[in-house]
Amino acid sequence: AAWVAFAGYGYRFAENLTTSLSGSFYVYKEGDAWKKGDYVAFRSNGGHGYPAGSTFIKVVVGVPGDTVIRADRAFSVGDHYVGLAKTHAKNGEPLAAAEGGVIPPGEYFLATPNPDSFDSRYAEVGNVKELQIIGRAHELF
Repeated sequence: AAWVAFAGYGYRFAENLTTSLSGSFYVYKEGDAWKKGDYVAFRSNGGHGYPAGSTFIKVVVGVPGDTVIRADRAFSVGDHYVGLAKTHAKNGEPLAAAEGGVIPPGEYFLATPNPDSFDSRYAEVGNVKELQIIGRAHELF
């Protein structure tokens, strides 16, 4: 799994087990308000070795009404370049790129700048529904 989560005092702590973000430990609390540009914790749909319900932490790059632009496997949200969707995971499994288009109400495009991040650039993740988002996350170190 990419994250190991620990609970305590109403907060949850997550250890980043990959290099998708610069930090090693994050804290988040269910229901904490968030906005575009913030880190958020969310429950994933699973895929590529991650069980459904795994907690991921990504950056809110696109919000409802924003346009996700896909040019081959390159993704941008508006004029903000997000990165390329790889053709294969590190383990060799094929990766399908997500579609572009206007982000519908109640959905968000979540990503990180890391080229190996399993995020909204991929069809298995896609836009993340608001109900999947747990709350704002903060990097501890």
